[in-house]
Amino acid sequence: DCPVSLIAIMNNEKQVMQSCVGLEIDAVDRQNTLCQYSVASGDVEIISDTLEDKRSSDNDIVLQSGIRFYVGIPLKDPEGFVLGTLCVIDYKPKTISEQQINGLVKMGEAVAHLLMANRKYALADYFEQLFHVTNNSICVLDNNFKIKIVNDAFEHNIGIEVKKAQGMKFGYQVDEDTSWR
Repeated sequence: DCPVSLIAIMNNEKQVMQSCVGLEIDAVDRQNTLCQYSVASGDVEIISDTLEDKRSSDNDIVLQSGIRFYVGIPLKDPEGFVLGTLCVIDYKPKTISEQQINGLVKMGEAVAHLLMANRKYALADYFEQLFHVTNNSICVLDNNFKIKIVNDAFEHNIGIEVKKAQGMKFGYQVDEDTSWR
């Protein structure tokens, strides 16, 4: 039962809020955040009383906003890299139960899964655009090194029509004039 919750992503310099309820903030310098501790450790960070914890007792954001309680759940990608945090904040000191922590961890895992799915879609869209606009030859191979698809630059640069290239074994001499070695 906390009045503030947020989902934040960290970059090199800032913490950027992806969603924030109960607090008017879009971004903050990374070194001024409480979330930096959860990101650095990769673990759940609980500060029951920010004024009693040496990590936060002189933090300007904590002092100016009146934050007294903080829980940060790391949002990890499949490799364990921490992308950001799911946080809950209160303006009075408090404790949190194991059951509440477990619930927040499960929510954090769900949020991380959604973030990764969004990232995959964004990367797929980026590579799809790149495939069509680049002047570099791009071909996609199957497990047997047969060409599945090539971009238009492949035809222009290599001199093999897109339709003829599909199904060819990559790296073999196509004819006496064209070799991919």
